[in-house]
Amino acid sequence: MKKTIYFLILAVMIAACDGFLDEKPLKSIVVPSTIEDFQSILDNSVTIFNNNPSIELFCTDDFEIPENTISGFNIFAQYAYQYRDDVFDGPSAPFDWARPYQQIYYTNVVLLESQKLTPQNQFDERRLKEIRAQAKFLRAFAYLNLVTLFAPVAILGNENNSPILPIFEEPIITDNPKIGTLSEINLLIENDLLGAIDDLPETVLYLTRPSKIAGYALLSRFYHYFGNYQESLKYSTLALENNGQLIDYNTLDLGRVNPFPIFMEEVLFFSYAGFNTGTVNNANFNISTSLLNLYKDGDLRSQAYFNTNPQGRLIMSGHYSGSNRFFGGVSLNEIYLNSAESKARANDLNGAYQDINDLLVKRYATGTYVPPTFTDQEQAIQFILSERRKELVGQNFLRWSDIKRLNHEGIYKIAIERIIEGQSISLPERDGGYFFKIPLSERTAMGLN
Repeated sequence: MKKTIYFLILAVMIAACDGFLDEKPLKSIVVPSTIEDFQSILDNSVTIFNNNPSIELFCTDDFEIPENTISGFNIFAQYAYQYRDDVFDGPSAPFDWARPYQQIYYTNVVLLESQKLTPQNQFDERRLKEIRAQAKFLRAFAYLNLVTLFAPVAILGNENNSPILPIFEEPIITDNPKIGTLSEINLLIENDLLGAIDDLPETVLYLTRPSKIAGYALLSRFYHYFGNYQESLKYSTLALENNGQLIDYNTLDLGRVNPFPIFMEEVLFFSYAGFNTGTVNNANFNISTSLLNLYKDGDLRSQAYFNTNPQGRLIMSGHYSGSNRFFGGVSLNEIYLNSAESKARANDLNGAYQDINDLLVKRYATGTYVPPTFTDQEQAIQFILSERRKELVGQNFLRWSDIKRLNHEGIYKIAIERIIEGQSISLPERDGGYFFKIPLSERTAMGLN
């Protein structure tokens, strides 16, 4: 049974922790019919957009929980930290599963209904194209978040054709959704982003709306995650040509708990990560020793990112969100690092050096920075990968994505270790690498293992 359902902002159908795919509308339907209606839907950054999953914060080697304190976290966090099969098998699907599908549903509403609107003049025609481009960007962003969490990584074009995730291209909720393969979902992401670029605006009134630069940047992230470094470089170059304003950390007030202002220059597209610091900044959720040991004398990032809480533990308090919430958007520092690594992968060591040098000179205290020397390709890649970890800590999926990507390639593999029941163990990869199983209720309904 299928039901096509359309809602305005106030007709929010689900709560963040409810199982989105099981929900049906309970109240009357309001069909958006004007340009303002469509923009209002996409601008709902409170209950729909600009809030992304963040379970990966519990799953990487950047944070650690002392064994005797893990019971102080909720069950979802405990299971995620241990990378258990049943993380998402509770009575209701957590935010990280439900929210992306909610976002996909609303973008599909905009894309379908906006086709029925006839613009009255060139201005309205341009606005309508921009809105449709925004919707494609946001849909691609949601699907990319889903495949990063719930699917194995693979080389583009060589994906396993097994069914992975429900795929929706229309605002339809059905008891029997199409289950897309990784190849199908990746193609949808790629086509959405490529199809959006031309109509995204050069500048936006609010950074919660995607711009052309944000489109280039997200394409760079997409290709980088799947190991297509040539295309990642192409789009990181386009992004950097249009915006090169890195923040000099020497100008920040490092005495503040969070020295980063909201909507600062490096932010290309603004979004939060789902958990707030009420969970993640628990006194026992520590910055890992392996990460802290990477920062050298004069590196201002350790001061900008971390702070000692009242319990005397180092926690992450400096976020590009400008608040106490983790950043889940797209920022310029990521694109510099994508560009540097992609150039190193192509053995363009001079180009890689220039990118990494442009970034790091803004991260060290004045007079303390010593530029790296790249003697060969492998040394350059290793150096850049280390800088990715130090620079992008806590940012939307990026360490988790790097672990998945590098382990799949097999050259720079990373083991995730935990102390569980008094023993040090490496968390096992599933067939295809690190990824989570979708909720049990959804697997059962869809006939997936």
